Amino acid sequence: MRRWVAPVPEGQLRRLPAGLQDAHRRWADSAQGAPAGRVRVRGRLMALDLLAAGADPGRVEGHLLGSGLHPAVAHKCSAWARARHLAVLQATGPTPGPATPGPSQSVAAWPYEERNSRRVRTPKPVPPLVR
Repeated sequence: MRRWVAPVPEGQLRRLPAGLQDAHRRWADSAQGAPAGRVRVRGRLMALDLLAAGADPGRVEGHLLGSGLHPAVAHKCSAWARARHLAVLQATGPTPGPATPGPSQSVAAWPYEERNSRRVRTPKPVPPLVR
């Protein structure tokens, strides 16, 4: 199933009736902003996940840049996630114990809203090759 449909080429668009041409132009103009919104949401969720996992707030932007986000988007997502993370920590009050989740405290127990995210699992150790 396609998630994105390309606009009609200009040559074919000229052959359509005027009403359809206008409708297509309105649709194409509204559809151009959609991918940017998805990238922003993905970047914000990645930044929040990194902070919730205990990443250094100063390095979150670098992680986002490394994942392929545009520098301006990475900066805005990192700043948004830091503000959101601090607001959640202030709203819940000081927690006894470590500030980051330890072995007894999972990231899922943190007070963020439910969302679909991929859980990062540490790889199993690989035994050395024996010849």
